[in-house]
Amino acid sequence: MNWVTAGLTENNALPNRDWKERHSSLRNGATILRRQRFTAHGICQSTVLLLNAVLIATIMLRSFRMQVVPQLPHGLADPCYLLPVVHAVLGTAAEALGLYIILVAATSAVPEPLRIGNWKF
Repeated sequence: MNWVTAGLTENNALPNRDWKERHSSLRNGATILRRQRFTAHGICQSTVLLLNAVLIATIMLRSFRMQVVPQLPHGLADPCYLLPVVHAVLGTAAEALGLYIILVAATSAVPEPLRIGNWKF
């Protein structure tokens, strides 16, 4: 079996599937939310967020430290180092926002003045 019959792309050897298949947890969470099953939605999205945090801590952080950090700050002129830094900043912000939402929605750990007041925009 070669990379074409296996459904892989030649350049990166990742499965060549459409967007919906690759992001099924996001789609499933949105579907659960539309059905107004809020507890199930919270469990689904929290699980994905926490599993993502484990992957970030075990794989991405180590790779970033080994390959990108040694090239900083002079390497920022090269897109090979700039893009991972931008990805890390945006990904960290997204993960932190997700953790904040979990803390606000599921616990009373966040003080009232720092809590989200209206969930519907």
